Amino acid sequence: YGQNRSGNWGRGRPPGDRAAPRMADNAGASAQVDPMRLQEEILLATLIGHPRLNDAIGELLGTLSFKSQDLDSLRQEVLKTLCGSPDLDFKGLEDQLCRTGNSELLGGLLSRRVYTHARFARPDEPVDYAEQGWMHFYRLYRREQLLEEIAAVTELCKAVDSNPATFTLLKALKQEADALVMGSVEGAHVSGNANNDAA
Repeated sequence: YGQNRSGNWGRGRPPGDRAAPRMADNAGASAQVDPMRLQEEILLATLIGHPRLNDAIGELLGTLSFKSQDLDSLRQEVLKTLCGSPDLDFKGLEDQLCRTGNSELLGGLLSRRVYTHARFARPDEPVDYAEQGWMHFYRLYRREQLLEEIAAVTELCKAVDSNPATFTLLKALKQEADALVMGSVEGAHVSGNANNDAA
């Protein structure tokens, strides 16, 4: 596995050499990319395409709160569905999510637009490959969240009546962010275009 010449994380295959199940192509390549939303889409698309990963990544995904309200609602629905039906495969999970009113959202999520940035999210890719890619993008996404939290807490620390607990929180946030940086360095070979967009 590695980064191919196009900058996407894959195994050297041309982007269009093998179609993923029910892959939609409803987003133009020229559309402006929102890096944070794209990372949220990648995190969700990977689990939906590989429901077996829920045991490994479900708890981490459950600790996140997405900025995009529609994707955050879908995140909760995916986790709830897999909790109740842990043996669902990709098709079964997709059908279940469509029955709960998520057809349009899934059409954009399980699409060439997302898979171009994260080939590992495709349902026909190996589950261990998908897990490695998911963990890398989780670290990227969580670190961005932490940096925002650190900035907000830093402002609180500047207040004259700042509580000592605020400084303790700031220290803990910085430690978690540092740990995620180390994890990103270890998994640097897992980078893709969404990586570059977020930089």
